[in-house]
Amino acid sequence: SKGFWGAQSDRSEASEDQRNVLEYLEGQRYKYSSDIVQPIRHVHVAWALICVDGKFLLHHREDRNRTSESNYVLVGGKVSQSDLMTADKTLSANDAVKLLQNQDASNTLNGIEVALGREMSEETGLESGTHYEYSHWRTLKPYTNVGGAGAVRALTEYHIHVYHIQLNQDGMLALSKKVLD
Repeated sequence: SKGFWGAQSDRSEASEDQRNVLEYLEGQRYKYSSDIVQPIRHVHVAWALICVDGKFLLHHREDRNRTSESNYVLVGGKVSQSDLMTADKTLSANDAVKLLQNQDASNTLNGIEVALGREMSEETGLESGTHYEYSHWRTLKPYTNVGGAGAVRALTEYHIHVYHIQLNQDGMLALSKKVLD
């Protein structure tokens, strides 16, 4: 037996229990010392505002079983090490990881725009320049909360960049086809 903290599948009951324990502990650490505690993680996010016929397009999350999380979210996602390295060819893998682990990655709008394009392609099939144009709309005030993936939970500061997406005719057609499939 590997015990409670042994390697588990992310879908296992033990992993969900681990997530809940770590979420509780990190939440208490933040709740009772928020004036001095610093986030352990920084996550940089690119979100797309896509308005079609007066309605905003939302993406159905992959993790649909977690009732504490919204199942529908704006198109977009986290900036990755690869996004930063694509935006800045001189950046080493090690430097990209270091940059992602602090708030300074939000100063690299090129990396965030690479993430936006990647997420738009993955989640909608739309490509920048072919289906849409984008413009940076605003950067939200950093948001701090306990977050993470799988059973890994830590106090996280989220840096969210919101982009306005303007679909062209080809984009509207491609999106319509995707919705109907």
